[in-house]
Amino acid sequence: MNQLRRLRTLLLSLAIFAWVTGCRTTATDPDPVKQNSFLVGSTLKIQFTKDQLVSRLGAINPAYALFLQFGVKVHTITYKTQLPDGTEVTASGAILVPDSPNAMAMVSQQHGTITTDAEAPSNYGPGSDAYEVATVFASVGYIMVCPDYIGYGASKSVPHTYEHRQGLAQASLDMLRAAREFCKDNNVKWDDRLYLTGYSEGGYATMSLLKLMEEKYPTEFNLRAATAGAGAYNKTAFMKQIINEKTSGKSEYNRLYVWVLRTYNDLYKLARPMSYYFK
Repeated sequence: MNQLRRLRTLLLSLAIFAWVTGCRTTATDPDPVKQNSFLVGSTLKIQFTKDQLVSRLGAINPAYALFLQFGVKVHTITYKTQLPDGTEVTASGAILVPDSPNAMAMVSQQHGTITTDAEAPSNYGPGSDAYEVATVFASVGYIMVCPDYIGYGASKSVPHTYEHRQGLAQASLDMLRAAREFCKDNNVKWDDRLYLTGYSEGGYATMSLLKLMEEKYPTEFNLRAATAGAGAYNKTAFMKQIINEKTSGKSEYNRLYVWVLRTYNDLYKLARPMSYYFK
C-alpha cells in the first residue's frame, strides 16, 4: 500500500510539474533576506550512478526505473531557523542533486508522518520519502530539497511541531533559503523555478509553506506549482469528524490524533492535563 501510494503521488506530481515546465517567469526578490545567512554547513552523504539507482529503485518498484535519467548526489545540510516562539535553532535536511549538466528546477518535498529519527531525510534511511520518491525525482532532473522539520535530525532534542502550521512552514521555508545558498556555494545549476510537494503530514506542511510564502514572501521565490496530498488541512472540521463519526477502529491511529492534541496543548500554552481532554 505504501509503495502504491508513493508511486501515485510521484506520477501526479511529475504530471503537474511537467505541465507547467514550458513557461517560465523571473521572480524579483525585494525581501531583505541576507545572503548566506541561513546555511550552516553541508556534507556529501552518498552518491549513486544511474545504473545503481536503476538497480536499487527498480527492486522497490519496477515502474520507478522507467523515469530514471541521471546519477544523484545526496547532501545533508544544517541551517538556521526558528521555533514557533521565535527561538533560533539549528535544523537539518537533505538536498539531492542530479548529475546533470543542465540548469534544473527545484522541488521542496515535505515528508509524511514519521515516528523515528532514522526516517528523517538527513539520515536517508531505506523506506523513507527521501530514499525513495525524492531520489526518483532527483534522477529525473530536479534538485530535491527535503527538510527534516523541527524535532528530527539536528534539532531532535526539541519536540516535533507535529501538524503545527507555523512550525512546519517556517522550517521548510528556511530550508529553501539555505538550499539557495547551497546551490550558489557549490555551483549547482538551479534555473530559479520552484515546486512544492508533500503527502500526509507533508501535504499539510506543503499547504502551510504555500500559505506562508504567498502571504508574506510572494516574490522571494519563483514558485510555479504545488501539489499536496492527504493532509488534514482544516483542523477544526477534521477533529469534529473524528469525534462525531465512526472511524476505522484502528487503534494505532489514535496516537496520531493525541500527538496533535499534545503539540497544540504545549505550543499554545494551554497547560491542561490529559484528564481535561479524555474520559
